[in-house]
Formats: sequence, structure tokens, C-alpha cells
Amino acid sequence: MNKFGVFVVPFLTIFMTRSGFTPAQAGLTVAAYAAGGFLAAGLGGWMADRVGRNITMATASFTGAAAMMLLSQVHTFPLLVLLAFLTGLFMEAGNPATSAWCRTSSRWNTGWPRMR
Repeated sequence: MNKFGVFVVPFLTIFMTRSGFTPAQAGLTVAAYAAGGFLAAGLGGWMADRVGRNITMATASFTGAAAMMLLSQVHTFPLLVLLAFLTGLFMEAGNPATSAWCRTSSRWNTGWPRMR
């Protein structure tokens, strides 16, 4: 349930515009992050079903952190777009596993009576 890196997206636009990129380029980079996040639901769900939830959450956290660190070192537009996409893909890939974990570990699945 890690959302430490969510602050990167708003600051990515500020970083890019202050580094000489146009607002359109900054918008495309953020859109690439969002596209990666969109595809991450399928990838993360597939991984959670095949290799398990814990491995999926750990892999998403570590690869997301690595992609984010690489994103901070890139200064060309094509690489920024590529790494923003990969960062979105990796950072959000753990969400399906986290959602499934929360659902199965809630007290409603432990046999307690439901509150009405």
C-alpha cells in the first residue's frame, strides 16, 4: 500500500517546464505516465494471479522505485516519455494485488457477522 511516489507526477511538469520543455511536452510526458498506469491494471492482475500477491506488490515497489530513480536522471524528451511510461506501469502494477489483499484480509472474510 505504498503511494510514496505519487508526488512525482505534479512535480514532473514543473521540472520539465523549468528545464526548457514546452507545456505540451510536459503534458505528453504525464500522459505517458497515465498510459503506463492504465496498462498496469492488466499486468498487475495477471502477475498477482500467476506469481502471487506478495511477489507482485514487492516487484512493483522495487521496479517502480528503480524507474523513478532513472526518471530523475534523464534530460531528453524521448527518454523522459519512455521512463514516465515505465514508471507509471511499474508503480501502479501493484494496485490489483493490493486491492485483492485488502479484500481477502478484511474482517468480513473471517466469519464475523456482518453489520447491517
